[in-house]
Amino acid sequence: MKHQNGGFSFIELMIVLSVLGIMAGLLFPLAEVAMTRQKEAALKQALKDIREALDEYRLVTQSGLFESHTESGYPARLEQLTERHGFSGRVFLRAIPADPFYVGEATSASNTWRFRAFQSPPDNPQSGQDIFDVLSTSDQLGSNGLPYSEW
Repeated sequence: MKHQNGGFSFIELMIVLSVLGIMAGLLFPLAEVAMTRQKEAALKQALKDIREALDEYRLVTQSGLFESHTESGYPARLEQLTERHGFSGRVFLRAIPADPFYVGEATSASNTWRFRAFQSPPDNPQSGQDIFDVLSTSDQLGSNGLPYSEW
């Protein structure tokens, strides 16, 4: 009499599920690190783009191509970087990027940033009549050991 076993035993299934559970437990932290690194890259790019646009805006206003409404020549609102200026219709940013580490609901991308005014000291950034720099609102530590708000 021949007896055919067409399936797996309970122990074999438990071993396979245990191995899969261990592998998944190892992969989830790696995926989380990869997502954080991706957000950090997006933060670096957004800061670079906005800061370059702010500096370019000031250079153009100082050259007299159009008038700034602030004493420093920097814009009073981030949205001014996306508006058309002067006779050429100059735009400094197509869209304002959002802070990828912002937590909460924001009505616009510009509301996800903290601002530093031109007269504000670098060690104690405060907002004011103009926008000299943008900073992340997150106090989380980055992979380099610095809070994102200090990048």
